[in-house]
Amino acid sequence: MSKGLFQGIGRNVVVSELDRLEKSGNYVAERKFDGIWCSCVSDGRRNVFESRNGLAKATGLQRVRLPEMVIIGELGFGQEEATKRREEIGHDFMDVFDVTSVMGTDVSHLPLARRRRILEGIWKKLPSELTEHYILAEQWNDHFEERYRDIVAKGGEGIVLKDISSSRGYIPGTRTDEWMRCKKHFPVDMVIMGAEVSSAASYAGRGMAKNLLCGVYNAGRLVRTVKVGGMSDAWRLEFGRNIAEYVGQVAEIHCWKVFKTGSLRHPNFSRIRDDKDADECTIESLIEADRKAG
Repeated sequence: MSKGLFQGIGRNVVVSELDRLEKSGNYVAERKFDGIWCSCVSDGRRNVFESRNGLAKATGLQRVRLPEMVIIGELGFGQEEATKRREEIGHDFMDVFDVTSVMGTDVSHLPLARRRRILEGIWKKLPSELTEHYILAEQWNDHFEERYRDIVAKGGEGIVLKDISSSRGYIPGTRTDEWMRCKKHFPVDMVIMGAEVSSAASYAGRGMAKNLLCGVYNAGRLVRTVKVGGMSDAWRLEFGRNIAEYVGQVAEIHCWKVFKTGSLRHPNFSRIRDDKDADECTIESLIEADRKAG
């Protein structure tokens, strides 16, 4: 089974860094896919998919037999963009961007550039029935900023940069700074409605907040839409002990995306906005912030 095969992205970069990284000649870029990360283990007869949280359902893909291999990618499920693409394609799909084993031979120790050549060689020989379901991710070595802005303008998350000059192999259970992401990241303002106290062992007995409970006004009614983490221990302690003093105040929150419901993707607390009234925090203001960030 593939449990523990996940290798994570080490850090984020901002748009202003893309030109420098491109000119270095050390990086390639791929689309940041908006689906469910998974590995697919095939013995040539059966495909088994596993996400970071356990076995993943991909019924349509299980019927499309792959050669014996272990590939890494994202299933077209879970998020808004992935669901839209699945509807457009008309069937289940997996975006494939790495390989760790081929015909029983481990290739995970090989550098990224070698693993990519192996993938491309395999995909050239696969029948269209397979390549329509298992889509090899495009990889670019130019126009990083232009590609980023085009992807975001069309509703995508951004791009991932990978260091092809590195000799490092694929190491499960780690995060590597040789893989970086550039994603739309922007602030929104929301009303604090409460907090959840953490039960984590490191916070036990200290009364520290796990999450802020935040919302916005929708049709004149304050509606809770998101739980916000990503704060310092000082703020966790402050909100955990004195949340009643902050209920009704405005918090600036940084996120990657605003969903139609008013929920946020990867929300992180930034600061208290003493200069803003709660009634200015509306569902419309969230959607407008997302639009401008794109």
